[in-house]
Amino acid sequence: NTLLTHKDERRWSPVLVRVLVLQAAWALAGGQVRYSVEEPLGGTVVGRLAQDLGLEAGEAEARRLRLVAQGRRASVEVSGASGALVVSSRLDREELCGKSAPCALRLEVLVERPLRVFHVELEVTDINDNAPVFRVDEEALNIAESSVPGSRFPLEGASDADIGANAQLSYTLSPSEYFSLDQKGNNDQSASLGLILIKALDRETNPVHRLVLTASDGGRPSLTGTMELVISVLDANDNAPQFNQSVYKVKVLEGSELGTLLITLSATDPDEGINSDIIYLFGKHVSTKVKEMFTIDENKGEIRIQDKLDYEERESYEIPVEARDKGSPPLSGHCKVLLELLDVNDNAPEVSVTSLSVPVPEDASVGTVVALLSVSDRDSGANGRVRCWVWPASPFGLEATFSGSAQDPDVGTNSVQNYLLSPNRHFALDLKGFQSGSKLLELVLQQPLDREQSALQQLVLTAVDGGDPPKSGTAQISVRVVDTNDNPPAFDRSTYTVSLLENSLPGTLVVKLNASDPDEGSNGDVIYSFGSYTPQKVRQLFSVDPHSGEVRVNGTLDYEEASFYEIYVQATDQGPVSLAGHCKVLVNIVDANDNVPEVQLTSLYSPVPEDARSGTVVALMSVTDQDSGLNKQVSLRIPPGLPFALNSFKNSYTLVTQGKLDHEKAAAYNITVTATDSGSPPLSSQKVIHVEISDINDNPPRFEEPVYSVYIPENNPLGAFLCTIKATDPDVAKNAYVSYSLLDGEIEGLPVASYVSIKPDSGNMYAVRSFDYETLREFQVTVQAQDAGIPPLSSTVTVYIYVVDENDHAPQILYPTSTNTSAALEMIPRSAYAGYLVTKIIAIDGDSGQNAWLFFYLVQTSDPGLFRIELHTGEIRTTRKLGEDSTPTFNLTVEVRDNGEPSMSSSVSITIAVVDRVSKIIPDRRRHFKSPSNYSEVTLYLIIALSAISFVFLFTIIGLTIIKCYRYSLYGCSCCAGCCTVRERSAADQYKQANNNIDARLPQGLKVQPHFIEVRGNGSLTKTYCYKTCLTAGSGSDTFMFYNTCGPTGTTGPSAVVTERHLTGQSGQSAQNLIILRNDSITPNEPKHPNPDWRYSASLRAGMQSAVHMEEAGVLRGGPAGPDQQWPTVSSATAEPEGGEVSPPVGAGVNSNSWTFKFGPGNSKQGGPGELPDKFIIPGSPAIISIRQEPPNSQIDKSDFITFGKKEETKKKKKKKKGNKTQEKKEKGNSTTENSDQ
Repeated sequence: NTLLTHKDERRWSPVLVRVLVLQAAWALAGGQVRYSVEEPLGGTVVGRLAQDLGLEAGEAEARRLRLVAQGRRASVEVSGASGALVVSSRLDREELCGKSAPCALRLEVLVERPLRVFHVELEVTDINDNAPVFRVDEEALNIAESSVPGSRFPLEGASDADIGANAQLSYTLSPSEYFSLDQKGNNDQSASLGLILIKALDRETNPVHRLVLTASDGGRPSLTGTMELVISVLDANDNAPQFNQSVYKVKVLEGSELGTLLITLSATDPDEGINSDIIYLFGKHVSTKVKEMFTIDENKGEIRIQDKLDYEERESYEIPVEARDKGSPPLSGHCKVLLELLDVNDNAPEVSVTSLSVPVPEDASVGTVVALLSVSDRDSGANGRVRCWVWPASPFGLEATFSGSAQDPDVGTNSVQNYLLSPNRHFALDLKGFQSGSKLLELVLQQPLDREQSALQQLVLTAVDGGDPPKSGTAQISVRVVDTNDNPPAFDRSTYTVSLLENSLPGTLVVKLNASDPDEGSNGDVIYSFGSYTPQKVRQLFSVDPHSGEVRVNGTLDYEEASFYEIYVQATDQGPVSLAGHCKVLVNIVDANDNVPEVQLTSLYSPVPEDARSGTVVALMSVTDQDSGLNKQVSLRIPPGLPFALNSFKNSYTLVTQGKLDHEKAAAYNITVTATDSGSPPLSSQKVIHVEISDINDNPPRFEEPVYSVYIPENNPLGAFLCTIKATDPDVAKNAYVSYSLLDGEIEGLPVASYVSIKPDSGNMYAVRSFDYETLREFQVTVQAQDAGIPPLSSTVTVYIYVVDENDHAPQILYPTSTNTSAALEMIPRSAYAGYLVTKIIAIDGDSGQNAWLFFYLVQTSDPGLFRIELHTGEIRTTRKLGEDSTPTFNLTVEVRDNGEPSMSSSVSITIAVVDRVSKIIPDRRRHFKSPSNYSEVTLYLIIALSAISFVFLFTIIGLTIIKCYRYSLYGCSCCAGCCTVRERSAADQYKQANNNIDARLPQGLKVQPHFIEVRGNGSLTKTYCYKTCLTAGSGSDTFMFYNTCGPTGTTGPSAVVTERHLTGQSGQSAQNLIILRNDSITPNEPKHPNPDWRYSASLRAGMQSAVHMEEAGVLRGGPAGPDQQWPTVSSATAEPEGGEVSPPVGAGVNSNSWTFKFGPGNSKQGGPGELPDKFIIPGSPAIISIRQEPPNSQIDKSDFITFGKKEETKKKKKKKKGNKTQEKKEKGNSTTENSDQ
């Protein structure tokens, strides 16, 4: 791939442009473009993507060149106008790719018409924008002061988010006499940073050391990061307790009481903690006698008497005392307490006869020794001096022979005078105590001992006396060196490198570490653990056996997550102050085919219309496999039998339609896309893509019933529910939304809507009126169900409505009749026999069926046994013969009942008069006379209604008349005179006043008159002429316009006259179709060579029979070149060779208002520039066109007139001929013609 660095468009050179051209050619062939840019800021132009993809100028926006948005790609976008690849927000390489190199963004670019996918790779190169960063700003280290010079203490280095030279780190340490910096290796994996001790530490001198560690990267300029090292020196038991005196001298009287305090000793230890805690003990060489005579308090150092002291038994005591700390191993300091007893006179002299010579001769001379006496006193000094005498007096006396005690002959110079120690480099004798009279010698350590080099020291002590020849004696001294924790554990290697498969099971051995400690005991016991610099993630994935040092897998390793791990392990001994050794284990993870392919849905175009063509793109997918090699090669497939297919390009796939879709059969598809890699065994994954099929309106509503029959009882209330018409539409959404309506029709002369109504949304049908069975027994309506699709589909169904009879009519008695004041009169002869028919009740019932069955009952009579009535016929007959003495009249009440439920009834009162002879009956006029009060109130209501309507009509006529006169007055006309006198005002004002609903900008100087007419073309005309005008002074519009009803919005012809495209026409007509003519010259952009075959069509000729008033300079004018302008003309259709010709411009449409006139070849009068002929004809048309021009200084500024199909008449002549009836008829006929044309 060719790398293009577009850091700034201003830096592009011609060479780079040539490279870009080659890159574009390569992109068209391979479908991929690659750019390289240094971590750009927002707004940086990366490259001319449209040009590199081979798109022409303007094609990027037309074909909707765009990126498929996905995750981090949102920071890059394509400029719609230029097609450049632009960085919308800063791209940080470290955020995008971390430490991976190279860092490339793989983008997918789409273009439409036709749809094509390009692959763009944007490599973001590193800049030194990240300084080295330590994990912490301050690192605390604990180092034992017993550490020997040369000890190495590992440090955690800094990290730099950059890569390459920008991430190569070097370290420096602030100056220190105790420490130096050791750096091994120069890469991230093998680099090892350590702190070297170059001088022994002494906590008592300097307990804390503060150093600054600085990391510098290799960028230009270099960036640095610092971390402060705080080193705390851990105390080691390297100082023995010290007494303030080496020899303490104490005097005490013999016989002192037990528990008497002799002395309190005090020793100090500069160490800390338990290393400075001191206990006091008798020395190792103390005699048993001393232990019996004295006690020492371990904590206080008090020496007390615990047995009786006897000077005569012993004059002095030498007590060795040891002050021992609690460190490990403990160190001791020593001193001596010399105790001198002071004698008291507690012993009587003792006399013993050593020799006795008896008997003594009497002649013994004076001075003869009779006996030898020995006198002694155990006390000393004056207490030990004895004075002897003989008592009582006798011839004997005492004579002292000598004074003093016996001397040891081996004392003096013959006693021990010196001690010698065998040669060695560690110990020497301290003879200061011996020279001062003490019998104790001190062995002094002159150089440090190393148990690891020599655990046992053999010495020979020689004592030499001062005799001649001198004699000596020897003693063997064995010094066993006690171990101290002065050696940290040491690993075999400082760095272990191991390779491990990523699918290794938990418990797999990674490496077995070995560390040794030359110390002994607990100081040499090693425990393994993770170092403090080991990340928590590593601690979760690996484990270290504390005793064996085995590092094992403890979690799941994933090469794709991390291909390398760095494990810090430390080996710590178990000494009082633990020392540690460190090593680093580098674990390289070996990749395995353990990742299934991943299908990423980058774009989904759902829902898909069910009428989509085959090959329509439904989804864009990309496939990734984090493995490599064959394991990364992935293929995709979908189940067979679906109306979809997969198209592939490298790792990108498109899901396209294949076959016909039907929303009604399947509203959605769950397409399972299976991705399989080429590994062994192959791994696969599936992704389900939910594709919805959008509905189109291809199904009309279907009624649940072919015919609906509804039965409703009569006298129903208004709004009574009839039935529910239900239609279903298999489409969805608005295409399935069914609305119901009644088709127009009439029932007995009235519209259907006056009988029933239907709710559009539910289909519920209701009665609008109360039905009367006797008036209307059945009718039918047609219901239409229409969906809301575009275009809507509908279906109809017939609904038959049957009115069910109700018993709502009482029987009506037609004969006989009675009133409220009188009964019906019937006569019967006195000679009437039994069964005589008195009268017959005639009644009817307006109902039908059983509701109309009538039954007659005699409910009241003055003579119950005389009359009876037939139940079904209503005949009243006598039951017996009348007697001579019967009463002259009988009163009967007859009730007529129907068979309804409940039944209704009517009654009539009958007076039967008994006469001798029945004569001819004169009709009772009362039966036919109606009182004025019986007039129906409806008549009164009709009279009131007619009066009100007449009044409203009259008021309306008066109001219209007033409004009409008012409107005439606005134009300076007198409605009373019946004419319209035009006053002087500008045509622009008239235009604005008459077109208040049009937002129009009139050209300067435009003159418009209010008399216009509209002429429409039809037939073969490609465009329709609509010359709209007003025929009366009060008309609502005075605009002369062409109204384009057929041409498309974007149709362009000679555009010099299309000026007011923003107009909004009346009646909601689009302003795009209104063209106002103005006096503008034809622009040079208009075509110069139009089609010469233009002709007027028959429909156009037929439409040119009305008067048209055109603007003077806008319609009948010559072009810039005068009458010889190069517009096409047509041959004359008239026989007059001198006749003129008129030709429209190219297109003959409404967007042109320039007309060119030419005279016939036989006419010598050729018009000059701007001149117009008096009359002309249209070729192929019988119309004769006359042109009238008013002089410029005329009082009324009028425009030229073109008259189609009639001669020119001036307004003045029309006024003169106003009274002529013939002329009025003619004008009326013309007006009628004009109106019909309009």
